[in-house]
Amino acid sequence: MNFKLRLDPNVSWSFEASVEASNWLETFAEAMGISEDAGKSRRHLVFEELPSEPGIPLGPVLGKSLIRLPAGKWIFRELGGLSFFEHPAVKKVFCGLEAGLEWPFRVEQMRRSLLPVFADAVLAGGLPIHGALVEHKGSGIILAGRSGEGKSTACSRLPAPWCVVSDDMCLVLKIPEGGFRARPLPTWSVFRHDRAAGRVRAGAMLPLRAVFFLKQAPEDECLEMKRSAAAISLASVALQVFRSIDSEFPRAEDSDVKRGLIANAASLALAVPSHLLRISLTGCFWEKMEEVLEKGDSPHFQHETRGWKTA
Repeated sequence: MNFKLRLDPNVSWSFEASVEASNWLETFAEAMGISEDAGKSRRHLVFEELPSEPGIPLGPVLGKSLIRLPAGKWIFRELGGLSFFEHPAVKKVFCGLEAGLEWPFRVEQMRRSLLPVFADAVLAGGLPIHGALVEHKGSGIILAGRSGEGKSTACSRLPAPWCVVSDDMCLVLKIPEGGFRARPLPTWSVFRHDRAAGRVRAGAMLPLRAVFFLKQAPEDECLEMKRSAAAISLASVALQVFRSIDSEFPRAEDSDVKRGLIANAASLALAVPSHLLRISLTGCFWEKMEEVLEKGDSPHFQHETRGWKTA
């Protein structure tokens, strides 16, 4: 069983599993909106269910199954319910899953298992973003902000032709032709209760047009952000994603990942306009967004995005 996540030529992952973890992988693939594919991938994430023994961490148990692989230089990380084993000479990342967990904890394993994918995306110039991804006239718009600022509520209020693609997280990738595009990620908190509502629309990949940072306010207002402030805010919402998985991030990360997160946030801020969007409880905040987007419409923008497609 082999599922593929194809993001760009530099970021492609194959998800594989042992027989015991095959049902877990099928559910994970359902949430991610990916299908079986035997094609080649640059990186591999291999899942294996491991028996849980009181007082014994998952890592040493998983280590016994890696005896035929290179010795030394293994990087081990345990994140409550799963363990990662990585080696610089091996393209595969091994993920040990604690067996016998109830459904909510299995979904949490799925969410946390994306850590290597996010780190790899940073090395390729991208960022995971704690923010909703919405579509407007074929382009991707991110509504970002800390928990409690109203991303989900704002998404529920958007009228047609606005379309909510995901309301919690997305993965932004730099594309070789220039610019960025965004892929939605599952709303894991919803997927726990409603698998149909929480999963990703298969193949959705949108050219990124703008980022709006939400702030609750008495009246609707949209203010352009300075690029320096936008870069700081983008780095912050990316850091939120990583720390929701590993509270000690970036302590154990490669130095290239640490530097890349800041550099990519700055690059994204330079390429994609960011705005502070103050939203009220009853106003038509999307009209403020539309005004900004209409001002940005130009032959130059249309030329830059002509080659971008929604997969």
